[in-house]
Amino acid sequence: MKSLRNIDLGSLINAPFNAPNAVHLTATDPTRSRRAGDMYGTSEWNDNVANAFEQEINKHKTDPLIPTPVETVVTPETRMQAAIDTLSGRSGSLASNSYAVDANDPLNTSHKININPNADESYLYHELGHVANMQGGLGKRIRELRDNPKDLAKALQMASFIAPVGAAALIPGDDDLGVAMGVQAATMAPTLLDEAMASNTALRLMKNAGGRASLGQRGKLAGAYLSYLGPLLATGAMGYGIGNLADDELTSLLGYGQ
Repeated sequence: MKSLRNIDLGSLINAPFNAPNAVHLTATDPTRSRRAGDMYGTSEWNDNVANAFEQEINKHKTDPLIPTPVETVVTPETRMQAAIDTLSGRSGSLASNSYAVDANDPLNTSHKININPNADESYLYHELGHVANMQGGLGKRIRELRDNPKDLAKALQMASFIAPVGAAALIPGDDDLGVAMGVQAATMAPTLLDEAMASNTALRLMKNAGGRASLGQRGKLAGAYLSYLGPLLATGAMGYGIGNLADDELTSLLGYGQ
């Protein structure tokens, strides 16, 4: 089993923001109420969930199949490893959505959802929110921006740190934290919007399925969003600090401020 020493620097920065997910996504109790696994049977979704999903996607005039969740059951014996993976940002097997491509027909794609059936149902509703939003409108355009070609994705990821450094270095003085954060947020905008819209759709799905989200479930969705927003603020502040060091050195080199 991997240990905490195997977590890289980037994961260490993100770990505090992934802590809520590490707790809730790795649930092991199959008897808890309102668990994800209670939303579907062995071969189909519960009628109330299916009807709520159909109601949500009808606005886009599409008819996708609701993806059957691929389960990753966490046990007390595997929970520590699952928690370490989640802290490191590797929680895809516990709650994620993607496209499943048919190897025999690359043009034939469908949606795929991974979930820990013992996790709270709000996480599965969130993933269903992603699938629903991808069917059209603004949600589809935002997801396309988020799922851009790999090289551009890498460029945006690098820009999310470099851009605040540049902004802080080029703007004289130390009053540029807001600018650095704004530049950082711009590079992460597709991801943040996609996640926020999925949670908003999840709340609507839960209400239409007859189970309005509790305060605790809203807190779980907020904690999941923090796992995206927190690192943004952390790297933006780090870039701001480094940029201001460069700003001071540049000012001294040019003979200003003396």
